[in-house]
Amino acid sequence: MEVLVNRHIEFEDEHRRLLTAQVVLQDQLQKLVERVNLLTERVDRLTERVDRLAESQLETSQKLNALIAIVDEIIRHRPPIPS
Repeated sequence: MEVLVNRHIEFEDEHRRLLTAQVVLQDQLQKLVERVNLLTERVDRLTERVDRLAESQLETSQKLNALIAIVDEIIRHRPPIPS
């Protein structure tokens, strides 16, 4: 009988430690979820900024190409400089 009582006490102690570990794990999991959510928001904002930057870079490239074409046309059709 004493063996059963001791085993029951050990079981209760182990159960109490498991419950404590579960609470700690749940708290850590909640903190992880919050950080992942924050990271997701930041990545989403960064993606939007990169997309805007890519659009702006494309516009700049198009304008630069147009300017190059104009300057090239001017240079090609300039009358030769007399020697």
